[in-house]
Amino acid sequence: MAYYSGLCTSFQNLTDVLVEKCQAHGWTWRDEILSKDNLFVKISVKEQVESSFWGQHQGITLTGGTGKIGTELVNPSSRVRLGQTGIGYNVPPRFFPANYHLFIFVDEVYLVMKFDVDRFYHLTFGKSLFIKGTQGNGLWLSANACYYRASSSRLPETVYIGKTYGGSSGTHSSSAFAPFWNRSNWSDDWSNATICHGIGGVLWSSGTSRAYASFEPLIDRLPTAHFADSPLLPYNVYLERPENKMSLICQFANARFLRIDNHEPEQIITLGHERWIVFPFYRKDISVRDGTDGSGRSFDHTGTFGWAIRYEGA
Repeated sequence: MAYYSGLCTSFQNLTDVLVEKCQAHGWTWRDEILSKDNLFVKISVKEQVESSFWGQHQGITLTGGTGKIGTELVNPSSRVRLGQTGIGYNVPPRFFPANYHLFIFVDEVYLVMKFDVDRFYHLTFGKSLFIKGTQGNGLWLSANACYYRASSSRLPETVYIGKTYGGSSGTHSSSAFAPFWNRSNWSDDWSNATICHGIGGVLWSSGTSRAYASFEPLIDRLPTAHFADSPLLPYNVYLERPENKMSLICQFANARFLRIDNHEPEQIITLGHERWIVFPFYRKDISVRDGTDGSGRSFDHTGTFGWAIRYEGA
């Protein structure tokens, strides 16, 4: 595992760091596409938003594929994006300078950007070892934002996340921020995570082939009155199947889910011989620990929902 941290001054600067470090650990960079074995990830960067229109996709965008022909991906996925989720009228972005944490493992890459004191974006991709014997290559992608931006928010961000729901379903909807939290009937480019599973004649997860994480019932029971810490739960991703069945199609090898009521962002915790660094999915708010209130309104935090990434830094 390789770990890097530092300061970035733009989305392009952050992308340059990501590409450089991935190349140093087995990835190939050509035609704006990172590739390794049968995984292909196209990266595009947009620094500025020219207008408040929801189609202005500021930030770093990822698109997955099963191959490449010239500069184009084969079987491209829907897109995910590190960047602002909503238009945020009258609230200018305060991104840079920003700090970053970059974790590169054999089959997974996690990039976390911290800005404006207590806010975090992420961009991640990896390979699921659960996908075998299908047309899917197991590539999964996630970022804090959908490719499109919600068009109705007056908040800095438009976050919609709860214990068993969250995410976007259309133009006025928000991102869950957390990977694979969206259970909505969303259309392409309106979710912040996708996976190439190839099950049932469908290649990529989508709003009609939904893949999402599930932590019930523990998500509602932690931390307890007798145990202040929250255990690190496996980050499992399930695919909806016919007859109300579910298939486990991915488990993050180097990230875990936890409630961060009693943990601070960027705190390092030690469990046996392993160390993990804690992050909120976006911004911690212990006063509204379960994220949104179920009314459909967007908020500017993710409660105490968070994750921990395996850490081997100094």
